[in-house]
Amino acid sequence: MEQIPAQLPGNTINGVDPATFQRVWNRVMPDQSLSPIEMDTIEPVPPEQPIQPIQPIQPPETIQPIEPVEPAPPEVPDLPDLPDLPEPPSVQLLPALMDQLYAAWQRSQCLTRQTSGSVNRVFANSAEEQRRGLKRLSAAYFLQSGQWYTPGRTQNNARMGQSRTGGLPNLLRERYQWERQWEQTCRQAAQAVQDEAVRSLLNCLAQEAAGRAGQIRTLLEQTVRISC
Repeated sequence: MEQIPAQLPGNTINGVDPATFQRVWNRVMPDQSLSPIEMDTIEPVPPEQPIQPIQPIQPPETIQPIEPVEPAPPEVPDLPDLPDLPEPPSVQLLPALMDQLYAAWQRSQCLTRQTSGSVNRVFANSAEEQRRGLKRLSAAYFLQSGQWYTPGRTQNNARMGQSRTGGLPNLLRERYQWERQWEQTCRQAAQAVQDEAVRSLLNCLAQEAAGRAGQIRTLLEQTVRISC
């Protein structure tokens, strides 16, 4: 007897459903014992287990940044008041020095406007150095006294600002003598003060005056004429 196996794809026999084929075949061959075809028993296919859905993974919690800790401000201790100090000798000296240098600066400015050439350059240089010296003396006085001093025109200063006669040689001689006298005044004042900064300033002003006196001396030598 020919045995017809159950078909796998779709449980069909040559495209015919097995159950339908069995019913038709039973009508054609009521006595299955005489049938030349033996049908295999079709085992029912158990249903597949449904796939369980995968639980979504929860994202990790976002880590919040740690705020920086502000450092505590340092405690400022209570400072005791500074004791009153005696007034230094430079407080009495500096105003008088500023008055003298102020008058010399005015004189140099006037001579700068009235001269030309090498003489003009000498007086212009003198005026600039004297202006810087006034500013340095003013700052030193403020540091010593806590007050600003404005130099004025004393009687001696007024005489120095007056016009001189006698020509250029006498004018240069006058300026030369004043610069040498100013040099000595600054050196003597430097010896009288105790503050190292003021002493250094006065010595510097004395050195500048010596340099200006040398320039005037050289200029005067150039104006001398020797006849044969």
